[in-house]
Amino acid sequence: MESRPEVIRLRDEEPIATHMWVLDPGLWEELLAAHHFTVTATHLLRAPEAGSPVVMQVIQARRQAGRG
Repeated sequence: MESRPEVIRLRDEEPIATHMWVLDPGLWEELLAAHHFTVTATHLLRAPEAGSPVVMQVIQARRQAGRG
């Protein structure tokens, strides 16, 4: 598994430089659970251009109690 550099732009916030991995949502949940996180929400952010197929998935997760 390799990441690629990406810049995330959320609303009126400054762009966030990050690394991105393209994985199936179920695999993300398994990987997070293996590292003691629980997925609390998943958001799909669609490109603002009409007809664009680009979708970014943002996963919110919390560290399980007693971990960390």
